[in-house]
Parts: sequence; structure tokens; C-alpha cells
Amino acid sequence: MSHPKSAAEQERESNTQQRVSPPSSPVTRQSTQSAKMKASLAGKYVLDNDKPLATSAVSTFAVPVGDDGLRFSASVTDSTFSNGPSLNGLLLSLQKPGSFSVNFDIPKKDFRFQFMERVRVWEKPLNLTYVHSVGENRTAVEGTLVFDLENKVSASHTLGQGRNGRLKYSYVHGGVTTVEPSYDLGKNAWDFAVARKIWESDVARASYQTGNKNLGLEWSRNSKVNGSFKIAAIFNLAEELRLPKLVAESTWSVDLYIRIQDLLVGISTEWVGPGLELIRCERPGDTEDKCEGMSAKEALKK
Repeated sequence: MSHPKSAAEQERESNTQQRVSPPSSPVTRQSTQSAKMKASLAGKYVLDNDKPLATSAVSTFAVPVGDDGLRFSASVTDSTFSNGPSLNGLLLSLQKPGSFSVNFDIPKKDFRFQFMERVRVWEKPLNLTYVHSVGENRTAVEGTLVFDLENKVSASHTLGQGRNGRLKYSYVHGGVTTVEPSYDLGKNAWDFAVARKIWESDVARASYQTGNKNLGLEWSRNSKVNGSFKIAAIFNLAEELRLPKLVAESTWSVDLYIRIQDLLVGISTEWVGPGLELIRCERPGDTEDKCEGMSAKEALKK
């Protein structure tokens, strides 16, 4: 029969256990913060068969800034890397959709400002856009009056450029077909466009410009799962039959899930799942073995 230990014996035993206990794992997490960043990557390629070697490519990477809808983007062209890395074709932009955007063309050292505002006229929303290019000293204004879901009228004009501008009427029939006739005041010519939604995210569009007799055919897709793209071919019917001008654009969304822990301990990262999701799967009290055993969804819930 064992006798109860005295308070002094219990204290001595506790101190002995503390001295022989192994040190805590260096990868034990003390604090974790989570953040989600949604970025986008866009690319554009143009092939003009009427001009020798007239090909161009543009890539744009955009990331959110803060929680109020601000986005920062950087665009580069093929000229940026054609003769080694340079500033040619580099464009920086800060924008808030539906409010404003500021673009800075580094090679030209030119700023471009765009401001958007919505007012009501006759109880109808009127969307106004003001664009000013500092280097070109050019200012353009545009307004779109939305009568209802099917009908809207827009007008645009560049200040100080004489007779110019465009008037356009847009009509949506049955929610799937859009008809857009427009009139160019400067060219004194009509343009016509018809677009039809084929599937939930696919749209086919045809346009014709009477001034230069350009026929455009376009197919586009806007999908949250597979990204967005647009393929277009432009035929000049005023000239003899030749290969059309081709334009291809694509946009991918990138979801970055980031977990940031105390910088005094190690960092473990892994790329998982579709959408290039970056997971730092740590939580307070977990060792690295436990962290690596988590799935991506489990890590995001912790």
C-alpha cells in the first residue's frame, strides 16, 4: 500500500520532469493569421497579316489592394523582353471598378486618368465617364442612359477635336440577343453589331463597319471555373481575299489562400488543388507532421 506523497516530494518530482522534458519542436506554431487574395492574369496576342511581322503580345497581372475594391495591375508587351528586359511597353495601373482608374505609361512618362460617376436623369440611371491623357492633352467624355434592361443609349465625344463622336443604341431581345447600331459623326458612317448568347457563358458576335468595310467575327467565354477568353477575326471586304487579322485574349483568375504565422518559426508551404491555391497550413500547437497531414480544405477551416 503506497503512502501519499508529501507536498515537498511532489514539488521535487515536478521540477525533475521539467528538467528532463524535451524542448518543444521548433516548428510549433504560436500564432496564425489568414488572408485570401484574388489575382488575375490576362494575355492578348494580335496577328495582322497585312503588315509584315506585325504581331504583338500583351500580358497583365492584377492584384487587389486593401478591402475597398482597389486593384493594382502591371502590363508588359513583347517589346519589354524582345531585346532583353527593359521598360518598353510597361504600364502600371491603379483602379477601382466603377469609380476611377489611373494609368502610368513608363516609357512615354504619360498619365491617363479616368473617372466614372452615376447620376439620375428622368429617374433613369446615367453613367458618365471622363478620360484625360496628360501627354496627348486629350479629353474624352462618354455617357450612357439606361432606360430599362433592354434599352440604352450612349454618346461619346473628344473635346477640341472638331466634329467627332459616336452615338449608339443597344437593344437586348429575350435576354440572349443584343443588337447595337451606331453612328460615327467624324467618319459619317454607320456601324452594326449583333451578339447572341449561345450557352450560359459563351457569346458569338458579328460586327460590320460601313466606313472601312471591316467585318468582324468573335467568340468569347466568361467562366468563373475555366477562365475567360476571346477569339476574333477581322476581314477587310474592300480588298481582295486575304487572311484576316486575328486577335486572341485570355484571362485566368488565381485564388491565393495565405496563412502567415510568427516569423520566428519555420514556414511550410504547398501548392494544392485547382486555381493555384497557396496554403500555409499551420495552426497553434500543431507540429509539422500534423500540418503536412491536413488536406487543403481542412487547413483553411483551422
